[in-house]
Amino acid sequence: MKASVAIQVLPKADNDQELVRIVDEVIAYIKSTGLHCSVGPFETTIEGESYDQLMEIVTQCQKVAIKAGAPSVSAYVKIVYNPEGEVLTIDQKLQSTTNKLAPILALAVILGIWYACAGFEVVPAYMLPSPTDVWLAFVHNFSVMMSQAKVTLQEALYGLGIGVALAFILSALMDRFHFLYQAIYPILIITQTIPTIAIAPLLVLWMGFGMAPKITLVVITTFFPISIGLLDGYRSADPDEVNLLRAMGANRLQVFWHIKLPSATGSFFSGLRISASYAVVGAVISEWLGGFEGLGVYMTRVKKAYAFDKMFAVIVFISVISLLLMALVALAQRLAMPWANKGTTKGKE
Repeated sequence: MKASVAIQVLPKADNDQELVRIVDEVIAYIKSTGLHCSVGPFETTIEGESYDQLMEIVTQCQKVAIKAGAPSVSAYVKIVYNPEGEVLTIDQKLQSTTNKLAPILALAVILGIWYACAGFEVVPAYMLPSPTDVWLAFVHNFSVMMSQAKVTLQEALYGLGIGVALAFILSALMDRFHFLYQAIYPILIITQTIPTIAIAPLLVLWMGFGMAPKITLVVITTFFPISIGLLDGYRSADPDEVNLLRAMGANRLQVFWHIKLPSATGSFFSGLRISASYAVVGAVISEWLGGFEGLGVYMTRVKKAYAFDKMFAVIVFISVISLLLMALVALAQRLAMPWANKGTTKGKE
């Protein structure tokens, strides 16, 4: 793929039904070209090998809309074009290789220092086991950690889901009603100054040792990054696009759905990546202070037994789970935002 174009056709029409019919005909034409396309809530992305080919399709889209009955058509076009395709120059290949080697080298240095400290007993072995001991503990106790992780993952995913839902609802209300924004936003900031470890004992005291206080703590931990990301995304919406839709007779809900929500998608996924990593950590912290199952409870047990190799293994296991959740969020972002392709912006029309 050498080029892609994101096109938004805005035909004039007598009513909403007529507008939908015209837009559907334009989309049907785009699909008939046989090129890979993705129809989003705000714009349609088309991928091809030729810049001229895509520009011809853009022109034909406007002609199709007029032929379908639109007296006039406005079009917003965003073109991403890479004339050299996917071929990288030698300098680009070298830079790409260097970027991949840098974190590997950093990790190797850390492991080397760790090996040296453990081998020369700079720190006693019972306090800092060697990486080999941690790996063996990880392998031997993997089944136990997996069984405990089921509970922790349930708490993390339930809390993350509730946090996302609450963030969507509250951020939409705060964006709609300015007085709510002025009243609630400072409270959200203040909640982030309270240490999570200080809230956990209160939740256990109020809700007991079951799953409820763990889920609640995860909700508190994950809610803030998502809600702030959504609010920033709503406010980054192009005012010209908002005014255009209002001039076409769109109501507040339509403006929100077609402009503000798509513009907040990138910010939402940025906040979700942070929250996904926080979710597991929040669940583990809440399990430290009371519970019957989970990775946090397991960590407490091995710590009291001075089995620090197993404790380090659990830490590595938690890090792996958090990285997997962040990778799933990145995959979901690519599926939800297919128009966010790499390339160079060629221009707008």
